[in-house]
Amino acid sequence: MPLWNLKDDYPPQMYVQFPDLTEIHYHYALTSCSKKTLEESVKTEFVFTLQSPVHSRGGHGAVLHDFKCVSSMRNWSKFHPDWDKRRLDLWWKRIHPEAEPQESARYRWRTLESDPTQRHQASGCGFRIAEPPLETRMFTKFFSLLRMPLEPRPIQLRWLANNNYRLIERGNLASYWVNGWNPLDYTMENEIEYWRKVEEKRREARSKRASKKSTPVIIPPPIILPEPAPNYAGQVAGF
Repeated sequence: MPLWNLKDDYPPQMYVQFPDLTEIHYHYALTSCSKKTLEESVKTEFVFTLQSPVHSRGGHGAVLHDFKCVSSMRNWSKFHPDWDKRRLDLWWKRIHPEAEPQESARYRWRTLESDPTQRHQASGCGFRIAEPPLETRMFTKFFSLLRMPLEPRPIQLRWLANNNYRLIERGNLASYWVNGWNPLDYTMENEIEYWRKVEEKRREARSKRASKKSTPVIIPPPIILPEPAPNYAGQVAGF
């Protein structure tokens, strides 16, 4: 039996972030929405919502609507100093496989003008969504959902693999990739250890590059060959 109250059946606040992707603003709002209402309200092929397990309220609406938890990662935003309450879960659903492209308008969570990370999703500071062209430095250590071509180029695939991204699903218009870890195995301690090792490898690589630049290149002096001896063949002494 559904856990939502059908007397209060109304769609949650949502944003069409891409022509094929809708964001649900706060997953707990789904508890006041029936499946029929949600399906009629969302027009895009895909829909997602974000959950902070520590701060969940009002039941787990994403489960009620058959969303799948596809990735977990720490909230690395500087707005959250409480490291032990930073876990975030990404919930995902392909709700309309045959959907037509929709008019979209990116809506971002409020951020300080001095904060360069202007690609947050609508409902919080700990998650980003974007599509190429990408400033890759902004997506190497931050929970992110990337909208990529259906068949990314080899250089894009290498970057995705090297930065812990994996494919969620290919749709009609694009493929979606997310970083983070399997929600069933995830712990923040393991993630912190992962990034410690990554930073250690990067320091070693930088050190090697610096040593190559600082090592002087010794160019040996040119070799001067002696003049060839004169050829006296056929000459007679005294003549």
